[in-house]
Amino acid sequence: MKNSLWQRYLRWRLRNVEIIGCDDDGLTHYFRKKVVRLRWDDIQKIHAFKRDLGTVDCICLAFITENGIIEISEDAREFSNVLEKLENHLGITPEWMMTVMFPAFETNLTQIYPAVDGS
Repeated sequence: MKNSLWQRYLRWRLRNVEIIGCDDDGLTHYFRKKVVRLRWDDIQKIHAFKRDLGTVDCICLAFITENGIIEISEDAREFSNVLEKLENHLGITPEWMMTVMFPAFETNLTQIYPAVDGS
């Protein structure tokens, strides 16, 4: 029996969904069969920004470490949990979101960790 278009789409979506695991030691990023573990202590900088998707914006976080950059989007499963852990472990309060959200359809790149003087 041939799989329906819907069944093929669901299988594709499961392979391409971004999932974030988050705990008191750090976060784990699962995406396209790639797993990256990031400890809170390994984070050198965090930048928040938006991607213009045409009709909506997507808020993203870029975690910079000595080994590279891990980017997660607000569409990722457990994104809200990551925000909670950022506040608990790195002292990043959610005020940065207003700076990134407005104006709409602009990148609004903002360094949220470590805090930049004057922000």
